[in-house]
Formats: sequence, C-alpha cells, structure tokens
Amino acid sequence: MSVIKPPRIYFDGYTEWDPNTCNNNKWLHFWDMKTAELDWITLKEKGVTCTNFKETFHAAASKMLPVSHYGCHSGTDTDPGEQEALWNFFGGNGCNFTNNSKIRTLVSGGVNENGYRITGDALIGEQITLKGNPFNNHPTPARLIDLDAASTMTSQIWFDQVQLGNDEVGFSGDRLDIMHSRFVHGPRNLTYGFEAGGAACVWQCSIPNSHLRFNGIGTGTSTLLDALHTQAQSAEGIMIRFVTYLTLYFRNGEFNDNTTAPRSAKEIEQLYLDSFKNGGPYFSNPAYSRTVGTIGVWRKGELQNAPSERTLFATKHPVAPTPPIGKHTAYPLGPVLIDVSYDDKNKAKTVHLDFGSTIPETDDKTPELPPKANFGDFFIHVVECDDKHKNTVEKGVEKGVENAVKHRLAYLSYDHYNEEAYINSSGMIDLPAAAPICRNTIEGGTLAIYSNRTKANSHKENINQYQTITRATYLDQDNHATVSVSSRTKGTQPTDDKVAVVRYRYDPQYPRIAECGGMPLSVISTDSQEQIAQFVDDGRQTIKPLKVKGTNDFAEVLYVNCDSIGDGQLQVHAPTPPAHHSGPAAGPGFVYLVFYPADITTVPHLADSSLLNKGCYGVVRVLPFDNGIQQEFVDLWNKNFNRQEVWEFIYNKILYFYDMIYPVMSRYVPLGELNRVEGAVDQLQATLSATYANQNSTMAMPITRDLSAAKRWVLLTWCELVKSNYQPLKLPDWKNPRHS
Repeated sequence: MSVIKPPRIYFDGYTEWDPNTCNNNKWLHFWDMKTAELDWITLKEKGVTCTNFKETFHAAASKMLPVSHYGCHSGTDTDPGEQEALWNFFGGNGCNFTNNSKIRTLVSGGVNENGYRITGDALIGEQITLKGNPFNNHPTPARLIDLDAASTMTSQIWFDQVQLGNDEVGFSGDRLDIMHSRFVHGPRNLTYGFEAGGAACVWQCSIPNSHLRFNGIGTGTSTLLDALHTQAQSAEGIMIRFVTYLTLYFRNGEFNDNTTAPRSAKEIEQLYLDSFKNGGPYFSNPAYSRTVGTIGVWRKGELQNAPSERTLFATKHPVAPTPPIGKHTAYPLGPVLIDVSYDDKNKAKTVHLDFGSTIPETDDKTPELPPKANFGDFFIHVVECDDKHKNTVEKGVEKGVENAVKHRLAYLSYDHYNEEAYINSSGMIDLPAAAPICRNTIEGGTLAIYSNRTKANSHKENINQYQTITRATYLDQDNHATVSVSSRTKGTQPTDDKVAVVRYRYDPQYPRIAECGGMPLSVISTDSQEQIAQFVDDGRQTIKPLKVKGTNDFAEVLYVNCDSIGDGQLQVHAPTPPAHHSGPAAGPGFVYLVFYPADITTVPHLADSSLLNKGCYGVVRVLPFDNGIQQEFVDLWNKNFNRQEVWEFIYNKILYFYDMIYPVMSRYVPLGELNRVEGAVDQLQATLSATYANQNSTMAMPITRDLSAAKRWVLLTWCELVKSNYQPLKLPDWKNPRHS
C-alpha cells in the first residue's frame, strides 16, 4: 500500500521556504485578516495613518519590538524581540526542494519490489524539483500558501509539476491536486522545544499514470525507476510523501548564494530600513527545513494527498529518551503508519513502518545529520477484537496490560530508527514478522506499539479516520464550494455510511496568535450572529440541530452520505445577507469543519483537539464581503471619466494593501506607480483571473488568495478602461449576476 511498501525511491536534503512574513505574520497586529485591510486603529499607535502610510508603514513594520509586546509570550523589554514583518519581509511565497551551489536535495537510494536495497543505480544522486506554472514561457516557483495565517494547520503547497532526474533517466509529472500540511507535530526537535522551527510536517501528492512521463525505462539504466514504473502501471500512478523538520532561519550565504546575510532580527532591522530608504536591495531571507522523502506506488483506494495507511497516534503514556533532554523527562511521539506484507499462505511476512514523523531529534547544531533521541525498544502488537474480549482489548490497547488478547507482530530497536537508518531510508522501516500471524487476525485486530521502557503502549491505532483531500477551501461572497470527506477504517476500508460535520471558529475571547498553542475552536451555534459559511441543503444530505454539550445552545450538524468506498461531499455557501437583516448571517472569516462519527448525540462546545491532531477537519475561508465597491467605482468613472480619479480609487481601496504588505512586488511592478501598473495591464488581467485562482495556479494574484470577488471585478474593469485608453464611455450599473 502506497509509499510504505516496496518499491521505494528515497531522497533527502532541504526544502526552501520563502514566505512573505508580513502577510504571513502570526501576530496580525497590522492588518485585519477578515477584511484584508490594514488595521488603522492599531497602526495609529505607531504613527501610521491612512494619509501618511506610504512614508511610514514599512519603517514601522521593520522595527524590532520586545517579545513582551506580543501578548501571548512572556518576556521583558530587554528581550531580543522581532519585527512585525518578521524575518522575510521581501519573500515571494516561493518554495522548492533546495538545489543550489551550497546544498542539494537528491535521490539517496531505494528498494526494489522485493524490498532489496539497490546501490549503484543511475538515479542515485539525481535531484528532485517542484515547479510552478509557467507564465509567458518563463518558469515560476511552487508556492507556500497559508489559508489562515494565524493557524499552523492550513499550509498548502501549490505547484504544477514534479521532476526527478533528467532527460536520460527520471520522470516528470503534472499535479492532480495541491499538497496540504498533515500531521503537524512538535516538538520534533527537542533542542528547539515547541518553537516553530522544532515542528515537523508531512506532505503528500500523487500523480496519475496519465500525467506521468518516464525517461530511460527498460534500458537497464535504473533498476529503481524500472521497478517503480512497472508497479505503477498496474496501479493508479505514483505517490510522493516527504517530511519537513528542523527549520533553520537566517542562513543566507550558508544555504544559498544570497549576499545580504543577516544572522538575527536585530541585524535585519537596519537592512529593511535601508532597503526602503534606498529603493533596494529587496533581498530574500528564506528558511530551510531538513527533508526526507519517499516515492512509491499510488494504489487504488488511497487518498491522493493524505496518508491513508493504518495510523497510530501517541497515547497518554509519553516515553523518556536516554539520556534525558531539556526540561521535560518524557515526550509524546509523533504518528506511525503501518502496513503488512503476507506470504502465499496469507501469513505475516514483513511489517512496514513509516517512522518519517515519529521520533524527534536532539540537536539543531548538526543540521546535516541531527541525532535521533533514543527512546529504547518497541514491540508492534496486534490485539484481537472479537466480542468475547472487547473490554480487555480496549483496556489492553490503551494501557498495555497483560490480560489483553495480543500477538507480537514485530520488534523495533534503536538501530532501526537512529539518524543513520532514518536518513538512509527516509524513515521507512521494514521488519520481519515475529510470528506467522494470519492475515484475518491482523486485518480484524487493532494495532498498538508497546514501549519496552515504560511497559505501556506508546501508540494505539486510530480505528476510524475521517479525512479530506480538500483541506483548504476559498469561498467568495454569494458562491458555493464543495468539500470532500473520506471515512476509512484501518486504512482503506470504508468506515461509516455517514459522517457528522460541525462548524467551528476561533473563540472570539482569545487573541488570534498562532504560537499561543491550543487556541480553542468554539462551535458556531444556530443563534450566533457570525455564521461565516453556511451548510447547503442540497437534498442529498441531512442537516439537523443538536444540543451543544453543557449549554442551552444548539448547533447545526450536517450528515454526509458516503459511497461504497467511504467518500462523500458537502457544500457550503456564503450568501449576502438581505437588506436591513439583523439576525445570524454569513460573512467573511474562517470556518473549521470538524468531522465526527455519525452517532454523536451532542456537539462539543470546543472542537475535540484529538480529532484536530489526527487531521479530521477541513477549513473554509470566506473571502471579504466588499459590498458596494463595484457600483462606487462605476459611479466615480461615469461622473468625470477621469484617469487620475479612478487610479486613486484603485490604489487607495485595493492595491495599497498589497503595496504595503507585499513589497517584493516592487521588483516587478511597483503597485504605487500608475504608469508602471498601466504598462503591466495584460499581465495583471491574466493573473487576476478567477480561473487562475480557482485552479490554484502559482501565477494567481494576489498569491495570498485574499482578494474579494468584488475587488477583483473592479480591478478587471479598470484594466479594460486602461486598454481602451480611457474612452469616455459610461459603464453600466453593476448587477450581481447571481441575483439577476
């Protein structure tokens, strides 16, 4: 199943992240995410107003503030602090596997279909690359996009192609879908602790056979590639899964060829100020995450961009490393994915583990090969789940007690998961079965991992897994959007014929700061004024209110009907409230759709954190409602047919935000200069198109995907005026096409 079973191709190196950290700022003090406007009330305290922002905003965002300024962090005014614009003000949101003169991300080896390690293969040492959509025959980078900049759970990688190797040996493939951050886990590095650089994340994409182009097949050049190609032809295609971890900052000149190389927030402050004062240089300051990855076969029934093997999560029994590290004596480990191969008699032969995001490292000072913490030996057990032993089974899986009906499936030592083994096999581990256990016993049982050190289970299987391949959804005012839901039991088996979906939002009592950790999501009750996105009753699903636990409130629950393989869909919409409406209504914001078993009888007031950690959610961003801006623009133009007046409208109502937050645009088209923007009107029209945005093109503008449909219409209408040389012809009154 998937990349967890042979054949496999391994790669390792780094992923480069170049986000615009002013737009991606976790503190969000300078702008309002719901409206995509600068926050003039907060900015006034910094001396920035709607009349002087061109001269004052960039300097204010560049200056350091003490850590104590950020309400979630403890600290004093002597703390080093950081800028509102953070560490990469001039980032362009690009990302890629890193391949430059300093560091490379290369194929490191692999195993054939029988699990034998292949050495001396022509593919070893070849690089892997993510490519963005071409524009005017020029390449663009893949993009890192956060649907919700205040959340660690909504990152996406938009890309167009994956390329491995070269014209003689390798493959290229066109994406089927974008990638989403999965199994975000920390602390992955015990030296970093719970800071962002210490977290790990799993990414996955699958390429169908019809989108693949192989080079060098059948020539004897690459055993690894031939094995992958042969197996993929009888399956859906190929799957690529990689883990990013140990993120390192301020590495210009060391990990790339950038000559502007600050080493701290204090150093970068003056560089920012000088760049804005002198008109450059607008330098990139990317972050780099250590990366290991695996390429394998995408088999029928597997989700294209989410792991769907049998999945085990940490129990409440953390394991202590030897020697002890940091302030804590024990740590919950990351998730484990498991599959089993059988012999011709359907007896267990090999146990396959994905430990890519399981075991933390201990030292950020050796990024080439950070040592793995030693958590001792483990046993993989299968616990029989018949009715006779149901109670002891559940008890045994949770606590590892002796009376559980369990079989030892495999043995795992530190030598299997230490740093050398991890890098050599990208966290994939193949273990001989400890006993010839029947397939029916394994597939009907529950998996657990038992720590020989704690004498308790470190992991237990998540029997029912609810996932979505459309983790991040953007919804325009008055539009509908479709969200997928997949229900699986023990991997690819369908779980239920229904899944309950409940809407949540950030609790308004808490500040929206990403690194506060564990910010609660509170349920959207039926009488909440801010409904944000609403469920659509299309006749195929059931919607009914359920009592919110511990309150007198009710919340809408939508029951998704799943098909025979466990897949279903739901729709949400964001209708404009009727005139003079004062009750609950849709509006801009973020809705977290949390997936529950269909037999729930009450709705939790706060979203179940265990479900969130397991990935049982999707997120919908309802884009700003800019009611009236279309007709306001039409009226302004029709009044005087004045080029300068409509430009000031375009800039002060729309472009100013991106001109301030996204200064890297000055490299290409300075958004505050009328002549330059007019000169780029063809490119502006193309990149602003709804088609680019809806297809997650890396050329979509703004790449942060926060432009409302109303403002897009105004910009595109202005483009037509420019192309007509501002002919003094009246524009018709704007009419909502969905209401006409």
